[in-house]
Amino acid sequence: MKAAEIKPYLEEKYAFLSGAIDKKGYLIITFPSSASIEKLSSEDLKKLLIYLASINSSNGDPRFTFIVDMRQRTWENCKHIFKVLQEQFPYKIEHVYIVKPDGFWDKHKISLGMSKYTFE
Repeated sequence: MKAAEIKPYLEEKYAFLSGAIDKKGYLIITFPSSASIEKLSSEDLKKLLIYLASINSSNGDPRFTFIVDMRQRTWENCKHIFKVLQEQFPYKIEHVYIVKPDGFWDKHKISLGMSKYTFE
C-alpha cells in the first residue's frame, strides 16, 4: 500500500506513528483525541493501521502498542477503534492504553464491555 492511497487519513491524523517505542521496544500507534475517527469506515481505518504497521515491516515479529486518547471522544467512537483492532488488525497487539477524561469511568460502566477484547 502506498501513502498516496490513504493521504487524506494521514493528513487528518486519525492515527499516527510518532516514532516512540514502549519499554519492550514495540512501536506506538496513537489515536489523538482531536481526530473525528467516526468519519472513517472500518475498512478505511484498517487500511490506515496496516499502512502505519507496514512502516516497521523489517521486524520479523511486528508488535504494537496503541494509545487511544478518549478526552474528546465518546465510548462509541472508542468501541469502533477497539473492534477494528480486535477483528482486523493482522499484527500482534502488545498493549492498548486509554487516556480518559476525569470521571469517565465513574459515569460509564464499560469495564464489562472491555472484557470481550483480547488485548491488554
